[in-house]
Amino acid sequence: MVVWWGTPLEARSAFARLVREGQLTSGERVTAVRLLAQLRVAWDEILPTEKVRSLAEDLPDSHGVRAADAAQLAAALV
Repeated sequence: MVVWWGTPLEARSAFARLVREGQLTSGERVTAVRLLAQLRVAWDEILPTEKVRSLAEDLPDSHGVRAADAAQLAAALV
């Protein structure tokens, strides 16, 4: 599995939001964070290189995506 370096941050942010919205309990969040840590051992991360950043900067204009989506897409394309 290959992921963008910001994926853990995005996942943790989503877990926190789900807890705030009452869709996830604190215990479920702890389990999700633990599972995320297990996944991180097996994946390869795409680091924020100049090539990724340059490509990501163009994507909001050309494809109408938001910043985090542009970074994810650029990492996938690289």
